[in-house]
Amino acid sequence: MTDLIVRPLSDTDAFLAAYRALFPRCEGAGIFQSPPWMELWIESVPAEINLWTVEARRDGETVLLGVFGARARRPFAVLAPKCARLFEFDLPHYDAVYTEYNDFLVAADAPSEIREHALLAAAEQLGPLDELVIRNARETLVSAGRRLAQAQGRKIRILRTQPTFTVNLSSVRAAGGDYLATRSAAFRRQIRRSAALYEARGALSLRLAAGAAERERAWSALTRLHKRARTARGAGGAFGNEAFSSFHRKFCERFPENAHLMELRAGDDVIAVLYNLIFEGRAYSYQSGFAPEADNRLKPGLLAHCMAIDFYAERGAQTYDLLAGDAPYKRRLADESETLTSFSIDLANGAVSRARSFIRSARTALQSLGMRRT
Repeated sequence: MTDLIVRPLSDTDAFLAAYRALFPRCEGAGIFQSPPWMELWIESVPAEINLWTVEARRDGETVLLGVFGARARRPFAVLAPKCARLFEFDLPHYDAVYTEYNDFLVAADAPSEIREHALLAAAEQLGPLDELVIRNARETLVSAGRRLAQAQGRKIRILRTQPTFTVNLSSVRAAGGDYLATRSAAFRRQIRRSAALYEARGALSLRLAAGAAERERAWSALTRLHKRARTARGAGGAFGNEAFSSFHRKFCERFPENAHLMELRAGDDVIAVLYNLIFEGRAYSYQSGFAPEADNRLKPGLLAHCMAIDFYAERGAQTYDLLAGDAPYKRRLADESETLTSFSIDLANGAVSRARSFIRSARTALQSLGMRRT
């Protein structure tokens, strides 16, 4: 017999203890579901957000855990939907931390329909809600959402789909530990030319920051180079978001074994910094900063990734994960892997749902005309 329990998250220590106990029984869970990530994410909850846990127990044993974030309906915002989001806060500033491979934490021996039942329990007991929103979900959870929507006569909206890109490091080791040997001849020439041009400035070296002082230096270089590169492209940098920056700075300090800061130098000059998340044989390329170059033959980003791939292959890691987003550099470096889907399940009544759909359509039309909503 399986029981579903939905309740406010009031005892953080007890929840995290249950989460840590369940985690080893789960297959395929990665850094974004890991106990270190979950610990810091819950610690970061904004004051205006309520967290609710969903737990499934079979014969008294926990087989599923999840946390939904929801905020109280804003005054006078009658048509603003009240959402609950899986492992998010429903506050864009805070949700920039950006969970990927999103899913409930599920034991390998849990019933196949457990995710569907967990979503139904959340829909029925977190209310009154207008929608459940889940970003960057794995296919097993998307399928559960579709089945629930169909069974309940609800509308499911696909908000976004994104491929992920990964490098199989076993294939790199099979090629003698030379990642470039696994890529096209044109790509090899481009990277080797870039390396030769940088070596004219000084020896190339990729170094993993070790110790508090080195990590602090690498963090400063990361944020500086990231901002410079993004500003050069007319965009703001991720580290200008205080919630994002604070979360990752704490993550690096508290869990250094799960957070690598790697500096690529040409002589004494730092030309790239990679911030990689590390968990159970997988290196996730989460954020980076590169020195802008006027000469387009110089490719600090591609060069840094190539050297990092060899670094992790040599140390026995299984996967170098460039995460979600269909960017040209990812297609050059890696192979397409899983697809992550963001979706919502409409829980509002018909009239309210149609009104909100009209507002969403109007906003989209205005944005397509280049108008900014205030």
